[in-house]
Amino acid sequence: MSEYGVTAGSIPLVADTWDDLSEQMATASHALAGQGVGGLPPSVQAAASAFLTTWSTYAAESSTLADGFAKALRTTSAVYDRSDSLSEAELHRLDGRLGPER
Repeated sequence: MSEYGVTAGSIPLVADTWDDLSEQMATASHALAGQGVGGLPPSVQAAASAFLTTWSTYAAESSTLADGFAKALRTTSAVYDRSDSLSEAELHRLDGRLGPER
């Protein structure tokens, strides 16, 4: 049986890594889209243009996906933080009900 564990403090760091990847892919998308094919022989310009357009689109989609992962991880981190805070508050309330006799 496998076990699953999460170190809550690492989630924001991983989200930052996904943000970095999103930025890199957006940069790549813009760079590919901005490349001209005019310096190439006419016989390959159409293929080169299609290549650049396709890969620019793939990079833009990858950027969007990475951004989505980063947002999802931040949401998860917030849920974990909230859950921890609620648990802590309930434990403090329980301690108060037990009184000094415990």
